[in-house]
Amino acid sequence: MIIIHFKCVLYICLQNYKNLAKYRLWVVNFLSLISNNCELLVTLPLKSIMANDYFRFKQFTVRQNRCGMKVGTDGTLLGAWAHGGKNILDVGTGTGLIAMMMAQRFPMAQITGIDIDCNACCQAQENIALSPFQIEIQCVNITDMRGLFDCIVSNPPYFVDSLPNPDHQKAMARHTSSLSYSDLLSHSYRLLTEDGELSLIIPTEGKKLMESEAALNGFFKVRECAVKTTPQKSARRYLLAFRKHFVGEPEMSEGVLQDTPNVRSSWYQQLTKDFYL
Repeated sequence: MIIIHFKCVLYICLQNYKNLAKYRLWVVNFLSLISNNCELLVTLPLKSIMANDYFRFKQFTVRQNRCGMKVGTDGTLLGAWAHGGKNILDVGTGTGLIAMMMAQRFPMAQITGIDIDCNACCQAQENIALSPFQIEIQCVNITDMRGLFDCIVSNPPYFVDSLPNPDHQKAMARHTSSLSYSDLLSHSYRLLTEDGELSLIIPTEGKKLMESEAALNGFFKVRECAVKTTPQKSARRYLLAFRKHFVGEPEMSEGVLQDTPNVRSSWYQQLTKDFYL
């Protein structure tokens, strides 16, 4: 009698790596029926494998493997929406995304990005070195920053009362314990010129606190944009702009990211047309 040992190889090509979790149980059960000596090979498209390593825009590429805060919708919205100036400060620059977006929109501006995470600063410097822009990056807390700026932008940490992430780098990027709204606003007021503008993006649940802290520090809201994911949903984030002096009733607007699921709205396309490929 001849005994033949064989190895079954199941080859699956997934167009989206998320499908792997969806079909995992089915695959395991299938293999158990075939043989105890099986091998599963799964191929993923390159862009899925590399999705966490870099994000490519029209004029620059953002590498993000060393940062706690990855490229996301919030940073892109703020970088495309904020008013500029001659001297621009990006607080919590992370990968340098917003700083580079402002540099693209305002090519004559002097731009500085600051962050307390030295790994993030190194990443931002790497991204800027490979871009067409000249931006200064400093590893410094806003409390120690000096100078005057007529434009300050920030996508600040957004978790207020929740427990910090056990990953220290992610906690610094995402939790307000590393930069409270009060510190951000008081030092932004100190660093802003008399006619300068502070632009922020925050989740809906942080809006009231941010506006209260802004008023306590002498700011007046001049612009607000409520951003919805789809037309039927409530706003999930707000773009806010503040100045030191009252200039009238704030300009109020609303934006929608997707008219239908996974289809960018005309508003979002128009806002980001100079950046997204």
